[in-house]
Amino acid sequence: MIERIQLDGVDPEGLARDEASLEDLGRELAVLQRALSASRRSALVIIDGWECAGKGKLLSRLVRDLDPKHYRVELFEAPTSREQAHTFLWRYMRAAPTRGDLVFFDRSQYYEVLRALEADRATYEGYLADIRFFERLLVRDGTLIMKFFLHQTRADLAKRVAKRRDQLATETDPVARQELVTNALPLAYYEDHLAHYDRVLSATNVDWAPWQVLNTRHQKRAAKAALRQIIAALEAHLAKPAPADDPLPVGDFPPLDPATPKAPEDLAPLQKDLGRLLKALHRRQVPVVIVFEGTDTAGKGGTIRRLTRQMDPRGFHVATVAAPSQADLDRHYLGRFYRDFPEKGHLTIFDRSYYGRVLVERVEGLTPTERISQAYDEIVAMEESLVRGQVLVLKFLLVIDKAVQNDRLIDRAKDPDKRYKLTDEDWRNYNKYEAYTEAMAEMVARTGKAVPWQVVDANSKPEARYHILKAVRDALKGALAESEDGCICE
Repeated sequence: MIERIQLDGVDPEGLARDEASLEDLGRELAVLQRALSASRRSALVIIDGWECAGKGKLLSRLVRDLDPKHYRVELFEAPTSREQAHTFLWRYMRAAPTRGDLVFFDRSQYYEVLRALEADRATYEGYLADIRFFERLLVRDGTLIMKFFLHQTRADLAKRVAKRRDQLATETDPVARQELVTNALPLAYYEDHLAHYDRVLSATNVDWAPWQVLNTRHQKRAAKAALRQIIAALEAHLAKPAPADDPLPVGDFPPLDPATPKAPEDLAPLQKDLGRLLKALHRRQVPVVIVFEGTDTAGKGGTIRRLTRQMDPRGFHVATVAAPSQADLDRHYLGRFYRDFPEKGHLTIFDRSYYGRVLVERVEGLTPTERISQAYDEIVAMEESLVRGQVLVLKFLLVIDKAVQNDRLIDRAKDPDKRYKLTDEDWRNYNKYEAYTEAMAEMVARTGKAVPWQVVDANSKPEARYHILKAVRDALKGALAESEDGCICE
């Protein structure tokens, strides 16, 4: 698609010849920025392309007349050691727009894939799959995505590299010298880079997040073209009606079929194994996510305490999911969970999780039904992204009978040491037992293929705890066996 643009400096759509000045267009964009902020929708402008193509100059012209309180610029370069310790999308998800935001990515989620000329096919396809998931996620949540690729001919690139070389002639800073090497590299292999860029753009050019290729020989013309396109896209974005809240379709999903745990045994040997395995996971830099969902009073908290009893507290984190803050509500639903996803060699345990969207939010009517329907696919895609990032994901659903739940709620009310756990919400959830059971059945059926659920009969807490600790131990052993060194020795 890059080859289709004209490289003689003439904009084929006539945008560059428009009589409006950059200042006029900038003020027009500022008006739309204020409307975007008031609308509680969001927009993301991605600026990527060849090195020395003028990304910084274009960005400066785009934001010159905007209110700095209501836009953000996120610069992405080679990932830091902390960013490398997380999955590919971690840093981009954390920088994604919140409600009312206009965000500019200087470079972007395309940083790695555009520079991965020699990557193997699996790595390349993994980048593209994560990028498609990320962009689709934002668009479904009401974010407008505009992507600009700054293109230039070999001759133009050579002139700009030469100019930069002259500027750095007396430069002694090794970082600046390395920048020149990075900028000059595509010049030596221009045709290879051009073909690779074209493949990436063609693979990610979709109706809901299209690429706009800008000729940057004349940078003011490119800036006017970009401003015109951003203005037109924002006008269309703001004119869209709010999505209809249609009823959630009722599916025919099989009932839950929980596993029958073995007879309870002493947990101490399992807990000792789990402590040693966590240390081995840290040495091998294997990240792990364990998700606990289930019926209220099924014993999730007690299971987690026993699971971590002999683990080094520096190696794990328990993320307890409560009602979202306003800052959380201003982001995409899944964005807040990226905060807790583990670095390499660490374990995150979710006491309730991102599945709340298709459980409590569904049953309690807290979220539009369209977004709940979309959430199944979004959650599956997110977990597939984690797996591509070499994260081990384990999911346990603890279920109990309604009579058992009733007995446990009454026991909590009678026991002074457990009474603090009991709230009015627990009784409301008890009265919606059937609705929650139906929601869990659909959740398991629709999100259990890529990362399977282990549905556990938790009517007997000791049996359920033994079953889960053993399942976790076996899974961690398996993950280590797949690494280069599966030793769990101290």
